[in-house]
Amino acid sequence: MKPAAPAAVSISLYVLGKPRLVVADGRVLPLERRDAALLAVLVLEGPQSRAALAQLLWPDVELAKALTSLRQRLYRLRRDTGHPLVADEGLLRLADGVQHDAHPEAWASSPMDFDLLAGQQYSEADTLAERVQALRERWQQRRAEAIAQEADRREAQGDHDGALPLAERLLVGQPLSEHTHRRCMRLHYLRGDRAQALAAYARCRDRLQRELGVLPDAQTQSLARLIEASGSPSPAPGPANRSFTRAELRCPTTAVALARPPRLVGRQQAWAALQQAWREGAPAVLRGEAGIGKTRLATEFAQAQGVAWVVKASVAEKSAPYALLARLLRQLRPHLPVPPNWATQELARLVPEWGQAPAQAVEPLRLRQALAEALVS
Repeated sequence: MKPAAPAAVSISLYVLGKPRLVVADGRVLPLERRDAALLAVLVLEGPQSRAALAQLLWPDVELAKALTSLRQRLYRLRRDTGHPLVADEGLLRLADGVQHDAHPEAWASSPMDFDLLAGQQYSEADTLAERVQALRERWQQRRAEAIAQEADRREAQGDHDGALPLAERLLVGQPLSEHTHRRCMRLHYLRGDRAQALAAYARCRDRLQRELGVLPDAQTQSLARLIEASGSPSPAPGPANRSFTRAELRCPTTAVALARPPRLVGRQQAWAALQQAWREGAPAVLRGEAGIGKTRLATEFAQAQGVAWVVKASVAEKSAPYALLARLLRQLRPHLPVPPNWATQELARLVPEWGQAPAQAVEPLRLRQALAEALVS
């Protein structure tokens, strides 16, 4: 007689809000800060090597001891839950049966904006703190992408009342993004509220002048003039009844990060230099002492241009070749066409989700060629 298959075990992992586990018998197990960070990395960044995770969690300990600590920590989690949380298939990943709540699409329409690993404190000087901050920014970006897509969907269906609150959520997170200001202006107008559309432009103009010392760009000013000259439309769900076409008002919709930017008072000169480099298609390098806001300035500027993939290097990854490139590829992968098979196999060395990597040792030139093929195909 064939033995019965073991019952599937389900464990719920919550990394939004207070990090915790809920096991099948209903027990709620709070997560210690290292456990929470370890599992959040696997949720948001995918499979990781044991060495990379050990060095991340214990950066000041020699690798052999860090690996021992990691093994003990995984054993303790398995013992407490009665089920392995992490599977080892050459790289560590979340085990089958572990469900998590970090699905941006599920949170797009929710009025709640829980932070990743809320309440967990990490020392500012700790490399783990840098990684957690990068994870939080990544979650905010993915959630913002989902919110923008949901706003697009509702607007395309003529549900301007439903799209506007989503646009305003985006604006709370990035008040210097003209793209998001234009979205709010457009939606107010299409709802039939010309006065609020112009008020939204005034808020955009005042914010940019106060914090950056600049005026809105030509596209934003043009939209404001068009709204002012068009009169007050009658709100209607269908595009046929609008007083001017959606194409006239619409600006390209792109995914944006929801990370709350700092006030950039006094950074007008740096912002202007970045704008000039952007117009000329030239690279820009920000230099200065640690902690003065270089990363936030660069991030906010990139987001203000509409399309931005922001990837921050981590000190903990200095001994992990291609770690930064691997994280960038993970962000870009959903937006790239599938590259040729040989290139996919090469890139699987960096991003295992792309498939089976070749057994041969890596050849840097061939890897660069595969990367170029993926980006231009």
